[in-house]
Amino acid sequence: MESISVKDILPENGKYVLAHYTGGNWHSSDDQSGCEWKVCKFVRGISEAERSGLQEFDARKNSYRGCDEWGNNLVPYYWNYMQGSLFGQDVDYWAPLPELDKRKPK
Repeated sequence: MESISVKDILPENGKYVLAHYTGGNWHSSDDQSGCEWKVCKFVRGISEAERSGLQEFDARKNSYRGCDEWGNNLVPYYWNYMQGSLFGQDVDYWAPLPELDKRKPK
């Protein structure tokens, strides 16, 4: 599996990928290697700079979403998964999901 740094490129908006969690409250001294990977949906929001450039009558000017850059989320995206989400800065690498080979074995 080839992993991609979030510093190099981000996935397409709405795309499901494997996301590597940087640590924090999921980490313990006896974790097996690889347990920090989760299947997540990449969701792009808006940055503080984009928000400040919006017109006052634009509904997004004062409407905040979890994927936006604000509060504890330091970047304008987050990683959504079944039980919750990760702040954008909590993922350092991601990888495309593997393709399933649906051919029947011979």
